[in-house]
Amino acid sequence: MRLERPLLLLGVAFSLAGCIGGPASAVYVMSQARDLQQTQTANANMPALQVETASLPSFLDNSDILVRRGPYVLDASSTGHWGERLSLGITHALSADLTQKLPGYRVSLERSDIPTSMRLQLEVDSFDVYPDGHCVLAASWTFVQKSGTTPPASGRGVFTTPASPAQHVGDEELVSAMAGTIAELADAIVGSM
Repeated sequence: MRLERPLLLLGVAFSLAGCIGGPASAVYVMSQARDLQQTQTANANMPALQVETASLPSFLDNSDILVRRGPYVLDASSTGHWGERLSLGITHALSADLTQKLPGYRVSLERSDIPTSMRLQLEVDSFDVYPDGHCVLAASWTFVQKSGTTPPASGRGVFTTPASPAQHVGDEELVSAMAGTIAELADAIVGSM
């Protein structure tokens, strides 16, 4: 009997702490919801482009929104986090951007049996986000034909989103800046094809 009361009090204390702790953190993704009509218009005879899951440094590949606060310091946002690992978020955002920019291709995250299909491999070296909304993405990409051969199309680049003019930059502005940087990457990938 004596043990039940302290456990009950502890449970009440945790419940109250949860209520006092403030609002729940927001969940973010970098890509907008896909338009169902847009996905259905892809013709089965179109050349296919499979976007493979982006490869990035392991310290970035988690669900924290990380902000660089110094040369060696990354802080996780206390007000928001990713709805998926960052590697998947980058892959989904890039796939959505390429779908818009390559209307003659069937862009997918799945392998295709179409003979003219290609795979896009993306290697992210760094993706730094700063408190003022400034983003720097360094990445390289390679296209691999279905047969496994690598065509000459590949590239490398550093993509930057400038600092925000806003006085206060929150998670939403940081996520928007990161999505803009991925859109710049998509432009460069399309230009290298």
